[in-house]
Amino acid sequence: MKEKFIYEEKEIGNSQLEAAFRKRINSWADSVPHHPYKNLGDKIKVNAIYYKPAYPIRVRSQYEERGRHEGHEPYTGQNIPARTLFKLTDFNSWDIGLPEVKQFTDNTTNYIVSGSQHIENCHHCGAKGWITCIRCSGAKIVTCTSCAGAGSLRCTSCGGSGSNSCSSCGGRGSKSRQISRSEQVWVPQSGSSGGGYYQTKTTYQTVNESCSSCGGSGRRTCGGCGGSGKVTCHTCSGRGKITCPMCSGSGRNTCPTCQGHMRLMHHFYVKRELSYTNQATCVIHGEVYDRFPQFLDEYESYESYNVLRVNKPKLETGQLPEGNHLNKFVDEYLVKAHKAKTDIHTMQFQQLDVDRIDSWELHYSFKGKDYVMLFHGSTYEIVPGLSPIYEVSLSYWKSGVAAAKARMYTRARRMLMKASNIGTYEIQEEVDAALDAVVEKIDDSFRFGTSIATWLMAFFGSFVVYRYFSEVNLVLDYAGFINRPGSLLYDYHAWSQTLAFALTVFFLRKWIWRQCQRFGEAIPSVILRIGISFLFTVVVAALVFGLQGLLNYTGITILITLIGWMLTWAFKILLIVIVLAVKLAIWLGKMIWGILKWLVGLFT
Repeated sequence: MKEKFIYEEKEIGNSQLEAAFRKRINSWADSVPHHPYKNLGDKIKVNAIYYKPAYPIRVRSQYEERGRHEGHEPYTGQNIPARTLFKLTDFNSWDIGLPEVKQFTDNTTNYIVSGSQHIENCHHCGAKGWITCIRCSGAKIVTCTSCAGAGSLRCTSCGGSGSNSCSSCGGRGSKSRQISRSEQVWVPQSGSSGGGYYQTKTTYQTVNESCSSCGGSGRRTCGGCGGSGKVTCHTCSGRGKITCPMCSGSGRNTCPTCQGHMRLMHHFYVKRELSYTNQATCVIHGEVYDRFPQFLDEYESYESYNVLRVNKPKLETGQLPEGNHLNKFVDEYLVKAHKAKTDIHTMQFQQLDVDRIDSWELHYSFKGKDYVMLFHGSTYEIVPGLSPIYEVSLSYWKSGVAAAKARMYTRARRMLMKASNIGTYEIQEEVDAALDAVVEKIDDSFRFGTSIATWLMAFFGSFVVYRYFSEVNLVLDYAGFINRPGSLLYDYHAWSQTLAFALTVFFLRKWIWRQCQRFGEAIPSVILRIGISFLFTVVVAALVFGLQGLLNYTGITILITLIGWMLTWAFKILLIVIVLAVKLAIWLGKMIWGILKWLVGLFT
């Protein structure tokens, strides 16, 4: 069993531990990609093993703060002891016995001081138990919220107009009726002179007659409101007033202070505020601190166990044996915690916890060069530090940076991706920063090619699109009206479709760019990346035009033209309104100026 607070201890002749370390190194090296040292543990020469445990330290201090206050609550028959305290200065808040605090906690609680209780009439309601209703001011009724006191509402059947469209004639005021007329017609008999016979011929005629239901007006009096346009409010039955909902028509509300009990129990109370501080750090060997910065950043997730716990009302300095390397850190925390104590802010208790993380430094040689690796916990987790695999990662990083400076960005990305996948803690931030910069450069070339192609397609492609829709415009027969000059949408069709094409290409620009990014590493040259993204954008634009032409053939794209027509007229109307407003403002300005000149002339 090892001592509690070892700083450093050399492991001598521990072949079992060495074998465990080699096996763990092999497992770790095999899990890391992009390096040639998969069986690193079998190839190293072990020089020394040092046990250098780390010690997470935590000092917690529970504080309590008290204050004296006056309060009251409804008197509901509580047991009232004889009054012995008449003012706040009659007692010390720290002399009041309160429940013992056994765990570290943060909360605030109020405790009534026995002997301070006394009964008085409620000052809010004058011992009546009620107050005048704050909503109706005692009137018991309030204005109806549904009709705002009018007693009536707009009829929903007719919308307040008092009449509805006649259902018999559909609002036309007249009905169509078909009448028949009969007449005798002489029909000559063929083959005889003067012979023949009379035949009855019936003809039909459509006539319009005034609608008898609405008298020819096209509208009928609303049956819901009788033609007034208003109906009685159901909430207040037409009175405009309703029973006050807050007091239920009593004109009174229960007193919120005494809650209807008419009397109050006044008392003094102690307000207790509990809070605690948690000071923590991890003390590690100086050489571990220098060689393995990853350890201090991640120690909270490492396996540890407690080696010391002290819980007292107050922890004095020097809790550990004299000369112990942990004393400095523990004492510093204790002194800081003691300084936080004041007359009203006292310390209740403190607890010191010292844990231990078992860790070993393995000093080894590989290919004539010395290295150090750290192991921790019962499963010998590895913190590799500057290992041979680190040097491979470093080489990839340097090669990637050099390739980036030579503008060989795809090679740089491959090298930096390998360095990133190895995941060496000491240079991970630098590798990620370099990789981000290289990826941005690759993306820039795709973005440039896509942008150039988008602008060219939007400009020159629009001419092609306009020519097609203005001169060819193949559509099915039922949509053929769009090609007839003089039809409603004829003048708007070509430019509406052209604008739709240009906007679609612009909206697809980012999507095209993202698709090109997928091939970033496979395309080595900047010129090739620009050319491929340019060509891909042109192909997508051509597909957009082809799809648009196909939809146009079915007549679906005429909806776009209709929207263009509507927007054009909306803009024209807006422009007319603006012009009229400006003219009106000028006319008003001239009129005001003329009136001012006339007034000035009266007094000169």
